[in-house]
Amino acid sequence: MRLKQIHPKKAVKRLKQYNKEMMLKAFDAVKNNKTPVDRAARLFDVPAQTLRDCVLGKVGIKSSWGKTSLFTSNEEESLVNYLEDLAKVGYGLNRSQLNVLATEMAIKLGKLNQGKSLSDKWYYAFLKRWDHRLKVIKPRGLTSTRVSALRQEVVTAYFADLNMVLTENCLQFKPHLIYNLDETGLQPEHRPSKVIAGKSSGKIQAVTSPNSSTTTLIACINAAGTALPPFYVFKGKLRNDELLKGAALNSAYEMSDSDIMKWAIEHNVILFVLPPRASHALQPLDVGCFAPFKACYYSECNLFMAKQRGQIITRYEIAALSGKAYLKSMTPSNIIAAFKKCGIFPFDSSVVPEELLFPSRSFPKKKISEAEESSPTMQELLSQKMMDTAPKVKSPKVRSKKPKLGGKCITSAVVQEVEEYELSRKKPSQFSETFMC
Repeated sequence: MRLKQIHPKKAVKRLKQYNKEMMLKAFDAVKNNKTPVDRAARLFDVPAQTLRDCVLGKVGIKSSWGKTSLFTSNEEESLVNYLEDLAKVGYGLNRSQLNVLATEMAIKLGKLNQGKSLSDKWYYAFLKRWDHRLKVIKPRGLTSTRVSALRQEVVTAYFADLNMVLTENCLQFKPHLIYNLDETGLQPEHRPSKVIAGKSSGKIQAVTSPNSSTTTLIACINAAGTALPPFYVFKGKLRNDELLKGAALNSAYEMSDSDIMKWAIEHNVILFVLPPRASHALQPLDVGCFAPFKACYYSECNLFMAKQRGQIITRYEIAALSGKAYLKSMTPSNIIAAFKKCGIFPFDSSVVPEELLFPSRSFPKKKISEAEESSPTMQELLSQKMMDTAPKVKSPKVRSKKPKLGGKCITSAVVQEVEEYELSRKKPSQFSETFMC
């Protein structure tokens, strides 16, 4: 039997990792301290032959170190500032967009010929040079309505009204009386977690339940770290106590909504509505509780699907699975930290970070100057003249504006205003019209 000949592996020579400062110290030791080249090379861990060439003048010690970059340091710093500003306002650039931008700038500055483009090699070298200021991260998606709603003036007015309500009702040092209530949707179709599979496996699939209907879970917590039992709103009209089978202790449910504002006033509960579309920064449940709750809920769904193979999650299992996740996630430490992060208790009006307010600057409010209001243009005057000579058209019906509840305390006057608006929207029936005639 012929044995396979084993060839010795070639030794790979590794280049010494050194920088310009190390070479300058070694060069200074040779020139000023009369240290031999080989000893200085060993002391400062630099190549002996390169140091010898610098001492003999074959290589300039002050010559350019490494490859020269396409842009100067000032130009690259301007580009870094531009990238930082774009990321702050929510319009950061990715790798391909940065390459296109840098190519356009290089062509305009005469550093690159027309038709050529920068490659990923320049991109990675650029990030390595500026790794002390730049990094690649995945941003959190945020809708434009939420971005435009979270402005500095909105946050300032909200905290001013909140402080007034807390002061008038002597609630600054009563965390057990400050509650936060919010709702979240629960679907049977959960997000599968990572699984262990063979290396030769291709695409791995995870069995989930069909998304038949959404169940609403209403959570209520206070600043002392206590969470009330969950309240469910199931889709349908007929009550069925089997829906709460296996749920957390003292859980309740309903099949329809109810008028919470009247109930709160009758039971001496002060309602303070948060500014609209700003819950991601100002609401404790959204800031620090619902994310771990959803993670625990998806984990419970994964365990259920793994144990009950061939079965699916229906609305009859929602309460049991979410109840376990509710008890695991709504801990006192999470709740207290959420209230503190939102600046509610302890009260802190400067708790909202600047990075959350920066994107709203991309949506400036349109302001009409006094000059525009006082001096109309010729086109506006001619249009008004045309309207004066045109046939009169019946003016449209003026509709009452819907009262805004965000960012203020709900009082009896506000409830009356909402009731008047709802009555104005209701159309009289055909029977009542005939009777009135």
